[in-house]
Amino acid sequence: MMKKFFRLSHTSIVRDSKRCMLPRYLSTDGKSITTDTSAYCIDLVKKHDYESYLIGLLFPKQHRAAYFAIKAFNVEVATIRDQIPRNAQQAGRIRFQFWRDVLNDIQKNKSIAKHNNQPVALELAKHVVNYNLTIRWFERCVEARYNDMLINGRYESYDDLENYAELAHSSLAYLLLELLGLKEDMELQYAASHIGVSTGLISLLRSYPYHASMGVCYFPHSLLQQFQMKENTAIRGPPTTPEEKKQFEDITHDMASQAYAHINTGKQQLMKSPHRSQGIYGLLTCINNELFLDTLQTQQFDIYQTCTLFNESSSPLSLQLKLLKATVMKSL
Repeated sequence: MMKKFFRLSHTSIVRDSKRCMLPRYLSTDGKSITTDTSAYCIDLVKKHDYESYLIGLLFPKQHRAAYFAIKAFNVEVATIRDQIPRNAQQAGRIRFQFWRDVLNDIQKNKSIAKHNNQPVALELAKHVVNYNLTIRWFERCVEARYNDMLINGRYESYDDLENYAELAHSSLAYLLLELLGLKEDMELQYAASHIGVSTGLISLLRSYPYHASMGVCYFPHSLLQQFQMKENTAIRGPPTTPEEKKQFEDITHDMASQAYAHINTGKQQLMKSPHRSQGIYGLLTCINNELFLDTLQTQQFDIYQTCTLFNESSSPLSLQLKLLKATVMKSL
């Protein structure tokens, strides 16, 4: 019998405050242009986070350049860990400090240091100032990724893992709501918190085979204990015995159910908001999250088979149509 998702009793709160045409922007004289730093951010997101790129094509045009700057910033900090050699945390510390310095410069001076010509930093500074974006949300993203590097992805409990997801992913959703002028809508803020946590959990599930190959297990230690799985079994590769197969399926089902519960709560909060027709643009990551969970359920929560199938069979056009439908219907 196929396992089904169930809702877990969990409440996340808002904590401290293939080919597509590139979007084009208008200069003050009405001529169509694309600035170098803007184009760099778009290309970076397109290369490393294609789903966010597709969402960006649907984001309100007047805010699109700022959207890609925020997403490019996320690519920069999210890929630091993967780009440094094992046991070379000092290199990672230096790169994270670079972004802390950038954010500090923007907050204090409304610009970045003159010698800094990093294109994402230049583009980000412009939009943070223009939109008066909350620097703290960016800082939380850096902190989450930095601490994750230090502990090598080892989380003791769901609360620990979800705190990471909230810091790293919900913070981005809060920023997108600020772009849309909706930072005071608490229903949308709560929706962003839940959708962000679900995005964090599902991102870790989607990349589980890769992380396991690198010796990293993102299953919380409490979950490994609950289903009596040893960490070395979790990172060794696909299960080799019926007992291991069941352990993997049970743990994956549990973690996916937690993500599913956050998606449902986020969608419910969205529908309570009087600004959901605008706010939905900040929460569109929910669409691909659900597509992955559907595939996972169809594959009986076989994480290795699901990741292979989802990566090979995912259609950008299909996703784009679902995203477009969501923006038209104003419902996730």
